[in-house]
Amino acid sequence: MPNSAQQDVTAGSLEAFFARYRRDPVAFVREQFVPSPVISDDQLDLLNDVGRAVRGEDKRYISVVSGTSTGKTACLAWLVLWALSCHSRARVPCTASTRIQVLRNLWGEIRRWHPYLRPLFQQLIDIRATSVRQTGNDECFAEAIASQKNKPENFQGIHCSFLMFLMDEASGIPQSIFDAAEGNCTSVANEIAGGCALLICTGNGNYASGPFFESHHKNARYWKHRSWSSRNSPFCGKDYIARQEEVYGAGSNQVRIRIDGLFPKDDPDTLIQHDWAQSAVGREIREPSTVQRIAGIDPKGAGGDTIGFCIRQGHRVYGFDEWPRTFEEAQIAGRLVQMYKNGEFDLVCVDGIGVGSGVCSMLEQAGVPHRRVNVGAAAMKRAMECYRLRDELWWEAREWFRAGDVGIFVEDPTRPPPVVEKAIHELTTPKYERHSNGKVLVESKASLKRAERLGYSPGLADAFCLTFADLVPLIRETRPYFNSLPTVAGYGGYWDGE
Repeated sequence: MPNSAQQDVTAGSLEAFFARYRRDPVAFVREQFVPSPVISDDQLDLLNDVGRAVRGEDKRYISVVSGTSTGKTACLAWLVLWALSCHSRARVPCTASTRIQVLRNLWGEIRRWHPYLRPLFQQLIDIRATSVRQTGNDECFAEAIASQKNKPENFQGIHCSFLMFLMDEASGIPQSIFDAAEGNCTSVANEIAGGCALLICTGNGNYASGPFFESHHKNARYWKHRSWSSRNSPFCGKDYIARQEEVYGAGSNQVRIRIDGLFPKDDPDTLIQHDWAQSAVGREIREPSTVQRIAGIDPKGAGGDTIGFCIRQGHRVYGFDEWPRTFEEAQIAGRLVQMYKNGEFDLVCVDGIGVGSGVCSMLEQAGVPHRRVNVGAAAMKRAMECYRLRDELWWEAREWFRAGDVGIFVEDPTRPPPVVEKAIHELTTPKYERHSNGKVLVESKASLKRAERLGYSPGLADAFCLTFADLVPLIRETRPYFNSLPTVAGYGGYWDGE
């Protein structure tokens, strides 16, 4: 603490001491944390934006779309500690897509930085399980609140002379919560003499729609909006950036969101919109145990691309995995046999051309229920809409995501594993067009393998699409003992006995 500040305190002008920092969060962070933290240019911009808003010099709605490892959550933690240290009456409602995200991420950063405060301020802060309070003051606290779409009342009726809404992972917060928060900010600003109300939103730009997106676009004139790129952050390793660009491509949505601090960009001819797939990540979908678990696998020859695998159970998909490119037929079949014996799936759909043909023969011998799928065959269920079976399966995947009531299981929606991020990238890259006969043609593998597109075969996405082959009529020659079953009208194939 500077000597002059210390003298102010010992002279008894404690209120003036607090008032100095109340309008200047930059000074608070620089002077009241020991040692003074490294503050990036982006963090400094946000702290200054808040200071100007408190002083009435700039907009009080602030929106930050950010890449990965830019220090945004640490900056929010500093703002919580600043607000509760320097105000006698303050409310800081904190939310994210789920309350657990607030408690795991923001509360974790608050606990991390609290010990670095100088004793005068450190003793003012009492950190609890779901709230952070000014010691001995029930009128000054931050609280974690779930942003439930059907419960906007959780954000209504909040009045205090200093109000600061913090919305982290704001892409996933619904319009009803934004509306409720803005209503509170308006009432505080209008009804309380000298009142100050701020609304601060931060997060990855996961969706090209919704209130967070619009705060940077249609409603930008009402917001102070900023974009934080990982490229400018002292906290993000250059190797991570290079790896993301190598895996996903410099202009991909994945790099736009995770690195560049931008929102996704979908062309009109993109088959599966990024918003559809991203919104499914972490959505809680529970299926009855009676719903069949269908695995999909796209085997490739040894030395080719990695082998994609996943399991879909109704409206829920999980188990995305990449198997080594060195796996041969026996290794692929052996792992599938073991997984089936362990009860991990009920049926596996296999691309039965090339290496897959041998895998299917081994699964047949082992008694593993499976489907041998020829994606080059004519479309069957959607014969009037799609050109080939591959187009049909991709279109089924598109419709699955477009319905919106589906989920990709992950342990932590804020930190999906790389294999899930890669699967979303693969699923949302292909484009489609219409054949001269009006039928759908999905971008070919050869096109996707070009360097300016994916640069490789989309094994994870293909595995997912194969899970929709469970109701495709069987090919007569691959399963002779089904020849006696009735022919399905219009399909020229055979169903699996249902």
